[in-house]
Amino acid sequence: MRGTGPYRLDPQSLQMFVLDEADIMMEESGFLNTSRRIVQKLPKTCQLLLFSATYDEEVIDFARTIIPDPVEFRVRRNQLTLTNIKQVYLFAPTTEEKYDRLTEIYGSFHVGQAIIFCATRREASWLQRQMTRDGHKVVLLSGELDVRQREAVIEDFRKANFRVLITTNLCSRGLDVPQGRVDCETYLHRIGRSGRFGKGGLAINFAGPDDENLLQQIENHFGKNYKFFLHPPPP
Repeated sequence: MRGTGPYRLDPQSLQMFVLDEADIMMEESGFLNTSRRIVQKLPKTCQLLLFSATYDEEVIDFARTIIPDPVEFRVRRNQLTLTNIKQVYLFAPTTEEKYDRLTEIYGSFHVGQAIIFCATRREASWLQRQMTRDGHKVVLLSGELDVRQREAVIEDFRKANFRVLITTNLCSRGLDVPQGRVDCETYLHRIGRSGRFGKGGLAINFAGPDDENLLQQIENHFGKNYKFFLHPPPP
């Protein structure tokens, strides 16, 4: 396997190969070809482990082709959302109103650390400027950063050097992609950033009129009812 200096590796020496976020690693738009080439170079005795909170049937079918006679552990869909994460919807139809509601939250509660997902990189940059102006210790995780810079941002957040991490789902892309790309699987990965290792977490969804269908899809997909508006929508 290619590498430089001390990072050269003989795949035939591996006893275990792990793919985390395997649904992304095995998508055509992800690292499918790279994953396939690595697997082809592994010894037959190497154990393959694939982990992800979400899979579609196409990815599962492909996984079964590279892992003969696999042992599968699958969680029922209605058990995917963790009970220790409280999920609420907060009605705010515009970006400015969302920021007003966010300001109210920080003015009313003690928030230790938070990750805020924005629909686009433009909105994420705008929010960073607004929160920094208002005195919050904020850091932005953006696709414009290289790998080392991203690692440094995440490490600073882990060390609590910053209280708020602002990012998007599409930080690796160079496009300002609209909110419409969010789906049920994306939502699950977002809220999964809180409530780690059994701890309690809170996921607040800032929702506008255009989000009603998406919220209904999420509820139907996971068989849950999360509708609790801190600021009720207009009749």
